Amino acid sequence: CALPILIGDSAGGNLVMSLTLILIKENRTLPTGILLPYPALDVSSPRYTPSLKASFEDPILAYSYLPILMAAYLDDPDRGTVDPLVSSMLIDDEHLRKFPPISISVGSEDPLHDDSWRLVEKLKRLNHNISMTVYLDMPHGYLSYDMIGGMPEVKPCQEDAIQAIRDLLTDRKSGVEGKSVDL
Repeated sequence: CALPILIGDSAGGNLVMSLTLILIKENRTLPTGILLPYPALDVSSPRYTPSLKASFEDPILAYSYLPILMAAYLDDPDRGTVDPLVSSMLIDDEHLRKFPPISISVGSEDPLHDDSWRLVEKLKRLNHNISMTVYLDMPHGYLSYDMIGGMPEVKPCQEDAIQAIRDLLTDRKSGVEGKSVDL
């Protein structure tokens, strides 16, 4: 019997990827699929990606907050550069091939946007069942914004997340798509 879908947003996405890697290494039952809204996939530091510039204005994942997050998350900052349980981008191809279908969603203004693209490209090279949706002008943490600030444009993102769960349950979808953005 397969496990249900695992869902983790932001740092929770990092934890879902780590848990799945552990399940694979221990030859345990895997989830049916993985849903990762705006996941934290690479915590190696220091590093720069073009999307990181969005953190200078991001209300949730501000640049000045990133070192505090990393210090709280890692006992040793060097672990993020060598340990695939800490930085999912370090998971080797052999183990990535065993991952269940993955669906990623990310905002175009998310500081973690580029890391999601890097994982998608890596999985596409492995012919893995991966889908990604990019939401134009959405920042990090957008799925919660209607609860904290009344952002009505988040509703379609939430509906898409529900559909992604359905698709993962039936393993119907693979590819990269955009919402209000030309990919």
